[in-house]
Amino acid sequence: MKKLRIGVFVQRMAAPPEYKNNVSAHVQIPCKMAELLRERGHYVEMVTTAAEGAAVLPDCVPEEMEVHLVSYGKRQNGYIMYNGRKSGVSLSRLYRQLKELRGLAKENRYDIFHFCGGNGIGHLGGMLRLMGLRIPVVVTVSTGAFPERLAFLKNVLWRRVSAVITSTRYFAGKLLESRIPAQTINHGILKEMSGV
Repeated sequence: MKKLRIGVFVQRMAAPPEYKNNVSAHVQIPCKMAELLRERGHYVEMVTTAAEGAAVLPDCVPEEMEVHLVSYGKRQNGYIMYNGRKSGVSLSRLYRQLKELRGLAKENRYDIFHFCGGNGIGHLGGMLRLMGLRIPVVVTVSTGAFPERLAFLKNVLWRRVSAVITSTRYFAGKLLESRIPAQTINHGILKEMSGV
């Protein structure tokens, strides 16, 4: 089996220091996935958005894992747990984020770039492909709102993604209603992580 170089992108991994042990599943699952891929001999790096202030990476990120920070394309700050909400995307920040992600993929010679999160992550992966990224972009979608507003435009981005994965048949059905085919993988990671 060929050993792959894989970049795993998760937005807003950082948290205030007092929350480094209380981490969202949107961070825990990709960290566990990266750990499992590394155990199988693949080279894996995490990529996340830079946070403001005294943010720290959560304890579930293995110490030996290389983590790259990129700009955040939205107006809100880099914490998942934040007070107040500035909605929307900043076009200049989004362009900077996409440029940094594409540069990382090329510089680190990724064979695959794997994005984890909500439906906006699919848009981000599709935009990278539109910007000329020539490696497969895989998206694991765990949450989101479907059907999407401006779906006819956003589906152009979804069609650029190489593969879409989700962990529930319900969400796979929601994606399919929007003509986005998805592979369902019942991973059992949450059960393993909770010890149930």
